[in-house]
Amino acid sequence: MILILMNRRGFNKLENMSQDGLPITSQNLENGFIFQEYLEEHHKDDIVRILLQDDSSKHFSVVVNTLEFIESTDDQVSHLLLAEPNLMLPLFDQSFKKALIAVMQRHESREFMVFKPNLHVRLSNLPICPELRRDVLPKSSDIRSFLAITGL
Repeated sequence: MILILMNRRGFNKLENMSQDGLPITSQNLENGFIFQEYLEEHHKDDIVRILLQDDSSKHFSVVVNTLEFIESTDDQVSHLLLAEPNLMLPLFDQSFKKALIAVMQRHESREFMVFKPNLHVRLSNLPICPELRRDVLPKSSDIRSFLAITGL
């Protein structure tokens, strides 16, 4: 799909977009593969459990420990995940679907499995650093930022 975007100067810019609305770049393709590989390796049991559920209209999620993910991938992908969550989280969700398909195709019980289209990756255990943590309500400057808000 081709999407026409306006940049700050008002010029039209053409950009290749996937069906999910994500820019198709070699970096996004590589990051998506890294996400998919991580999910298949570290969350295969969760994926199998989801595939064996009967109701495909429900929403399903897998909780990824962010610190474990950061330790298992390269620094650039980890940095992008934390710095550009609006771009990277949809890419992670898209990779979740691809991981689901890959696990289903290789699993011995695939005839009992049903593809689930409503999949989401949830991140937990963000790194402890001031840029990502707040103990008060977020401010307008925090819009489009990744934050963990701690309670009392």
